[in-house]
Amino acid sequence: MDEAVLHRVVGGPAVMSAQLRHLVNMTELPNATIQVIPYDAGAHPALESTFYILDFGEAVPSVIYVKARGLDLF
Repeated sequence: MDEAVLHRVVGGPAVMSAQLRHLVNMTELPNATIQVIPYDAGAHPALESTFYILDFGEAVPSVIYVKARGLDLF
């Protein structure tokens, strides 16, 4: 996620607190990783789209799926 989502208040302090608590809880799952793209990373593909990192363990290399406007890229 982009660092901005951690600073942009949406729904008020109670909602933000609940959302951050949920993210912290998600880090305890064995199949979830949360990473924050810092402001100083500049422009990146996730600014206008979503992406998924598909990790299949050591059997095959990881794949990144990027959903872009009118275009799906693997």
